[in-house]
Amino acid sequence: MLRRQALRAGQSLRCLRNVSSNLVARHLASAAPGSDIFANGTNAYYAEEMYRHWRQDPKSVHASWDTYFSGLDKGIPGKDAFQAPPALVARPTDGAPQLHGLGGQELNDHLKVQLLVRAYQVRGHHVADLDPLGILDADLDNIRPAELELSHYGWSERDLDKQFTLGPGILPHFATEERKTMPLREIIKTCRRIYCGAVGIQYIHIPDKDQCDWIRERVEIPKPWNYTGEEKRMILDRLMWSEMFEKFIASKYPNEKRFGLEGCETLIPGMKALIDRSVDHGVKSITLGMAHRGRLNVLANVIRKPIEAILNEFSGSIDATEGGDVKYHLGANYVRPTPSGKRVSLSLVANPSHLEACAPVVLGKTRALQHLEQDETEHKTAMGVILHGDAAFAGQGVVYETMGFHNLPCYGTGGTIHLIINNQIGFTTDPRFARSTPYPSDLAKSIDAPIFHVNGDNVEALTFVCQLAADYRAKFKKDVVIDIVCYRRYGHNETDQPSFTQPRMYKAIEKQPTPLTQYIKFLVGRKTFTEDDIEEHRKWVWGMLEKAAEGAKNYVPTSKEWLSASWQGFPSPKELAEVTLPVRDTGASEDVLKKVGHAISTPPSKFNVHRNLARILATRGKTVEEGTNIDWATAEALAFGSLALEQIHVRLSGQDVERGTFSQRHAVLHDQETEEQYVPLNHLGGNQARFVVCNSSLSEFGALGFELGYSLVSPDALTIWEAQFGDFANNAQCIIDQFIASGERKWLQRSGLVMSLPHGYDGQGAEHSSGRIERFLQLCDDHPHAYPSPQKIERQHQDCNMQIVYPTTPANCFHVLRRQIHRDYRKPLILFFSKSLLRHPAARSDLSEMSENTHFQRYIPELYLEELVAPEEIKRHILCSGQVYYTLLEERKKRGINNIAISRVEQISPFPYDLITPDLDRYPNADLLWCQEEPLNNGAWTYVDPRILTASTQTQYHKNRRPLYAGRAPTSSVATGHKYVHKKEIEQFVTDAFDLEREQSWDQYTTRIIGAPNTLGSTLSDNTDHRVYVEQQDGTVVSPFHDIPLFADENKGILNMIVEIPRWTNAKMEISKDETFNPIKQDTKRGKLRYTWEDPSQTHPETKAKGDCDPLDVCEIGEQIGYVGQIKQVKVLGIMALLDEGETDWKVIVVDVNDPLASRLNDIEDVERHLPESTKSTSFTADGKPENNFAFAGEARNKRYATEIIHECHEAWRRLVNGHVPAKTTNYEISIINVTIPDSPGLIQKTDALYVNLPPDSRKPPASVDPSVNKSFHIASVQL
Repeated sequence: MLRRQALRAGQSLRCLRNVSSNLVARHLASAAPGSDIFANGTNAYYAEEMYRHWRQDPKSVHASWDTYFSGLDKGIPGKDAFQAPPALVARPTDGAPQLHGLGGQELNDHLKVQLLVRAYQVRGHHVADLDPLGILDADLDNIRPAELELSHYGWSERDLDKQFTLGPGILPHFATEERKTMPLREIIKTCRRIYCGAVGIQYIHIPDKDQCDWIRERVEIPKPWNYTGEEKRMILDRLMWSEMFEKFIASKYPNEKRFGLEGCETLIPGMKALIDRSVDHGVKSITLGMAHRGRLNVLANVIRKPIEAILNEFSGSIDATEGGDVKYHLGANYVRPTPSGKRVSLSLVANPSHLEACAPVVLGKTRALQHLEQDETEHKTAMGVILHGDAAFAGQGVVYETMGFHNLPCYGTGGTIHLIINNQIGFTTDPRFARSTPYPSDLAKSIDAPIFHVNGDNVEALTFVCQLAADYRAKFKKDVVIDIVCYRRYGHNETDQPSFTQPRMYKAIEKQPTPLTQYIKFLVGRKTFTEDDIEEHRKWVWGMLEKAAEGAKNYVPTSKEWLSASWQGFPSPKELAEVTLPVRDTGASEDVLKKVGHAISTPPSKFNVHRNLARILATRGKTVEEGTNIDWATAEALAFGSLALEQIHVRLSGQDVERGTFSQRHAVLHDQETEEQYVPLNHLGGNQARFVVCNSSLSEFGALGFELGYSLVSPDALTIWEAQFGDFANNAQCIIDQFIASGERKWLQRSGLVMSLPHGYDGQGAEHSSGRIERFLQLCDDHPHAYPSPQKIERQHQDCNMQIVYPTTPANCFHVLRRQIHRDYRKPLILFFSKSLLRHPAARSDLSEMSENTHFQRYIPELYLEELVAPEEIKRHILCSGQVYYTLLEERKKRGINNIAISRVEQISPFPYDLITPDLDRYPNADLLWCQEEPLNNGAWTYVDPRILTASTQTQYHKNRRPLYAGRAPTSSVATGHKYVHKKEIEQFVTDAFDLEREQSWDQYTTRIIGAPNTLGSTLSDNTDHRVYVEQQDGTVVSPFHDIPLFADENKGILNMIVEIPRWTNAKMEISKDETFNPIKQDTKRGKLRYTWEDPSQTHPETKAKGDCDPLDVCEIGEQIGYVGQIKQVKVLGIMALLDEGETDWKVIVVDVNDPLASRLNDIEDVERHLPESTKSTSFTADGKPENNFAFAGEARNKRYATEIIHECHEAWRRLVNGHVPAKTTNYEISIINVTIPDSPGLIQKTDALYVNLPPDSRKPPASVDPSVNKSFHIASVQL
């Protein structure tokens, strides 16, 4: 119903406009000859607008329009309406003369001149002299608008000398006491100079009349800019530094990328003029954002970073610990004086190569600075300036997201000044292929920003426009866009050849004099300076650059050049790496918590709260007062409120955060009668910091970037961005990858930002289930295979790049939020929270868990030991994180299980080794299992698996024990949207978790690694060639060929396999048959079945080929990836036979019994049904050998056939190892040395020299990959 009403209302508005439009059009059609121009294009629109304004207020339009519309309104025909009534006296405006007494034709001509001037105001920019190269109009169209032609108005050359009265609508600011009229010729000439010269202006789209009038008052004057000799000297000096900086760098480092500013050198004097004027208006801090183009020049000449520092970076001598990015991405912070004697703090934010990604960061920093200055209303003290490329401004969606913040109450910064370095090319792409609009700046019209197009070769014009932009921003607190139409003298970088794709443009550029050359010619031509004066100054500038180059040799950079003043009192990243800071409790006193609890549950007496919400608030107050059964939202509010009472500013933003996506938070109350808003956490009583909670626009990239920027200058504030659903955070992946995860490492950029991400599988489908835990964990920089020392454990949180938590209790949520502030350093926090736990009756906490002397629990061991058997009788220890814990807990109780313990990893990264490791040994006879509700290729599994293994290396009872897995099977679509399937998946992984019959991996074996991977060698001579030995847990080296049994469980048909080549690698590793204990070395094959041998003396009756003298090869199918030397338990599915130079090379197809696919794969038919491509054979050629083929027409044989072959090869091995078949012949040599087979002639003792002389573990980092090692080796299309 509402929608239909709105539609009808919209139709009514359109009809109303059409009525007024038709009224004007009908009368215009009957007006005097020549008046039909009003019914066309811009003129018709203009006449309609004038009529609309006249209807609202007759005095708001010029007297001539008042006369005309008054006549129309009285029913006077159009042709007669041009006769001014005798009583008409034009209202005095700007001292303009009165127009009474004009005849019909005179009034008609006067109106047409107004329309002509209006046409220049509206369309003059289309023909402005903007392109320095003169190739194409900046609007990509060489067509001249008809409204700018004399003939459009029925005039000819004979009319150019007609005089017209100056006044409203006709250059009013040119009227003086001595001069009240101007000939048409001069009016046109003046309009062309104003609107079609080196500056083109778009402002008529702005609906605010005051803003339009202000711009006209500044540009429709005889001399918009008229710089003094001293001002021109300053402009010349700044332009000279800009150009000569680029030339100097090019001469010193001709082969280095620097993304120079050549072609837009005027940017530097323009920016400096903008900054100077802004400071004069009271701005104290300016945050700048820009991409790589011209960045070094801006750093040197605008920010005033020492040129010595920049040249030092070119030399490569900078301390790598001070940052890790290329020089044209680094940021800087400096305070410098302006010509007026005032000082300004300039901060250039660091940026990635992802264009425009820094734009929202600039706005966030600016807003935070305004907050610190208590200037969030006036916006006088801090401002943002963002430099864009033309292709990026038009093409990158984050630009629109960022500009959309300009007028939002909690995001506005009082206007940002945007400078587009419009070099008319995007890498190699012409503008006509890079945008669908005439100008790259057209996006700015959506926010009613004025747009100034400037010829980039005219330094004075650009200086004027930059000053004008600063004045506009100071006056109206609105965004301004300056489109600097320029060119790029070289390629995308200095090593690029642009003529391949833009030959015409670069022929023109070769002939184009630089802006400095042109300005010098202009100044000398007007005798402002002499050539000698200018040359002397040029030599002085070059000498200063040479002096800087000399100083760069011994320049020592300091972190202050990168670090913000807001971080005083916090250790720098380098200092943080050298000290260990204390860990503090994060609880609050019960009195404070109850004070907050009372405030959040007690709205003002006359405030009309929704009755359902009133019950919720009352319950919150009761739980806090009673100190028990506190839910998630209440605990969160207690954290925020207690911090606010500690003078900690809290800012929480995101889509729908005020109420909460799941109607859980209710941080803002709405009066049901008046719609007045009330924020309880801002009414705690006493002296508190401000709590800001604000719904954001429907943006992730821009919104997260904004909050990141806010956090960069607010280390003493808790800044939180919350996603509506965690799934939507990937819209901001660029901010996550380039800033949050790596900003400190690349740019020394510290942040305490919290990302709050709803997460949890509730059957709501692929877009409302997962915050993508796995992606954040992949970005964590801790080493999975290195167990940290006690010292490293102490400083885990200092050394990490970010923290990932998925708490299961409200108290832990409370603590982790407060922990962000109660530290002497800051790290980003990724906080996943369960949607279902917000109201889960078991997910409750007591007030005592949040009171003094309490803290965040990184790991929560089994809580209900009294309900379980003795620890030594526990058969399985399940580790998990998040809401799946309550599913497991409920199911354990339902099934009456008492021999399985369940522990929670609340902080996934940094991994809590110090807490997990001792807890593993609490259950000496238990296997380990990780359970998650996410699919195998999602969630925390790939992160925790190797780290649990690493933790186990430090245990007494679980050394090198890998955990089992229970969770959903791999999927590309994160989660199902079908409730039935969702429930069945839960049943399956819960059953897997509690199924004690599942096979545990044979983790009594581990590896002894010699040398560096990727090194070759036929013999182990000097311990430098890479070898992987297999050893038992007690350190005894064993032969994988002879000492590890074929069967792990003969009754179930489970076999042992050793991994030679892990899936996704192509280094050819193989058991060395002739070396003692048969280590794995760089060679050719894949997995092997133990205790098997393909006898080369026996010919198979079906393949008609002999054995290949190797253990049986294995093709493992499945999802789990092993490591070289790993012993896996597998079940047989089938077999294929490769015919390799007359030999039979069997390939047994198996699946790991612990693989998620194992339950579905039991024979080769299952493989063909579930993985139809995996058994298709291919022939291949390797190392110049003849082409190989598969037997049986390339088809795989079934499990029964494979089992027969395995038994045959097992018997062949038995004859070999027992000496019944020679181990050495003229054709082969096989070592049968072993430590476990009593009847074998190869059996030795550990005291034997062959054993004693085995090399110790001497693992090294991988060597560079030799081409002979880096070989692709595929059998069939199976991914091995």
